[in-house]
Amino acid sequence: RYQKKVVTSEFIFPIQICLIRKRSEFEIIKIIGSGTFGNVTLVTDKTNNNQVVYKVIPKIGEKEKEVLSSINFPSIAPLYGFIEPDEEKKESAILFPYAVNSDLDTMIKKEIQNKAPPEWDYTQKCITIYGIARGMHMLHSHGISHQDLKPTNILLNDEFEPWITDIG
Repeated sequence: RYQKKVVTSEFIFPIQICLIRKRSEFEIIKIIGSGTFGNVTLVTDKTNNNQVVYKVIPKIGEKEKEVLSSINFPSIAPLYGFIEPDEEKKESAILFPYAVNSDLDTMIKKEIQNKAPPEWDYTQKCITIYGIARGMHMLHSHGISHQDLKPTNILLNDEFEPWITDIG
């Protein structure tokens, strides 16, 4: 099932509608990490109750918005939207769906401690490796360089499938 999703041509780079959102549309749940420019926060979208990740970034240009909003591939973290600076907050934010199974770094540590969930089996590990390779191939074939690929930048969704994040 996953392999078919990854290699089917309709999943490769269709343009998505990029949503510019307002901070007031989200309710903070908790801080789940920290990035280079500030906290990474789990929030709830008040319009539909989706849990999403709110990541502070210093500034995002139109080119970056265009690139991030045009990427649509199963193993690349899907973009949920942007929040632009306003009078209250001077920084931008980027929104992604919440990866309930954390990241590859956390899963590797659980594996070492024999605490990985049963779903994290040999087949799922192969799917993860394949998904990362296909995602990186897709980025490179479109002239996009990741520049910071590491286990903490590979999120695992609810089915333990990889989402490459922090592209740029």
